[in-house]
Amino acid sequence: MEKSIVYRSFRLLFAFIFAVSMSAPVLGADSDVSDQDDGSGSGTGTGTTTGTGSSTSNRIYLRDSDSNTHAYISSVTADYQLASSGVYVDVLDNGVSTPSKIYIPVVSAHPDPGSSATAQNAHKFNRLPAVPVFNGELTIKLKLRLEVGTASTTNNKSYYLASKENGGDTYHIFGNAVAVSDSERVESGTGVAYTVSFNLKEISDPGYSTLNLEGTETEINKSQRIYIFIADTEPLPPSSFILSSSPSYSEGIHLELRFSSKYDSAAGHAPVITKTTCGDEQLFLDYNNGSIDSVIVGVDNYLETVLFLYSASQLEMDYKAAVAAALDNGPHSPVDKTGTGVKVPNLVNDVTYHLALGIVNKFNFVSKISKSETQTPKSLEVFLKKQGCYLLSAGFQAPSPTLDYFRWIRDHHFLQHEWGRRFVDWYYGFAPKHAHVIYERPWLAALVRGSARSLHWVLSIFIKP
Repeated sequence: MEKSIVYRSFRLLFAFIFAVSMSAPVLGADSDVSDQDDGSGSGTGTGTTTGTGSSTSNRIYLRDSDSNTHAYISSVTADYQLASSGVYVDVLDNGVSTPSKIYIPVVSAHPDPGSSATAQNAHKFNRLPAVPVFNGELTIKLKLRLEVGTASTTNNKSYYLASKENGGDTYHIFGNAVAVSDSERVESGTGVAYTVSFNLKEISDPGYSTLNLEGTETEINKSQRIYIFIADTEPLPPSSFILSSSPSYSEGIHLELRFSSKYDSAAGHAPVITKTTCGDEQLFLDYNNGSIDSVIVGVDNYLETVLFLYSASQLEMDYKAAVAAALDNGPHSPVDKTGTGVKVPNLVNDVTYHLALGIVNKFNFVSKISKSETQTPKSLEVFLKKQGCYLLSAGFQAPSPTLDYFRWIRDHHFLQHEWGRRFVDWYYGFAPKHAHVIYERPWLAALVRGSARSLHWVLSIFIKP
């Protein structure tokens, strides 16, 4: 029974692959097939690093109560020094219960003298040019770009900012109203384009704020809700209002400012590269998070994995040191996240690379960068020979549990029987000549992956390693 299932399944799979590959045209410059599914299941989520405002899905919209004027936030910066590098924003629907979240790294104004949580060390472990001190002078700037509205509809309208009272529905207006018609003005002498700005002192009234700038915490982990809305300048909105009872001000956006000084600089707290695999002009790395603190790798905080290429082996180091040591003076891009690691494309075959990884959280704090590991990408022929399962390897083009399963089937079933050994001999004579047909056709590679995964699922019901 087991022999029959294995033999018939493999015969059908390879007959299918052979038939399709022999009739498949090579994709060239005139082909309309442009996307390749690499099977990694990678994605970037809903968040965005602000600064471009180019993607409609990443815009934070607001409008006035009569719906004549629309605007959206196109960038967020914290302090003048950080204008060249945007902070991270989780863009949600900006409702009362689902505000978009702005993640701002800070340094405590009262760091523990015996700890490493100082401004100098925080700078080493953060991707932004500088990490500001958490005090009343920290300035937040929100650039708003007007999308809909004419002079007649915007002349008497302004942006207003309000902070939400902790645990209630009362909002307190702070700062100065900014005319909607001033959208996208540039601050003189700085080159920083913005519309509304405020410092933490303005939103930290101890009567309703959760920030408590007078505190002496050595570590910061705080948040504050703010509300931005467009309203008429006549009459002026009241200094405080209950939002649920104020329909004229109900079409704004809710934002949550999050502040954190937490990062992990402990010795040995770095990702661990557990496996490196060569590919054709690409490499694959498996890794685990080692002993990195959950403030970096936790589900709510994790942002992305960054990779560095060095000219020689390196030990663990902080982020800014890794940038200085890297071949391209910074993290290598692109890096495609996979289920158990990363795929590193766009490399040169037969060149030895020294690779290291770091984990970034939403506050742009980075773990220690891992100890480097060495690997060399190889040409297609060498890659497929090393992987063993030529046709399937050409389809997956990366390490995969499905490939591992079929190798196990080969070693523990096919090679244990005469009929199986004959099949393997035939396969290794046939497959190398045709693997490139699959490798060069992204759509066919995707078809092979899907077929192999389906067969893997069916066979694993009956035959388990």
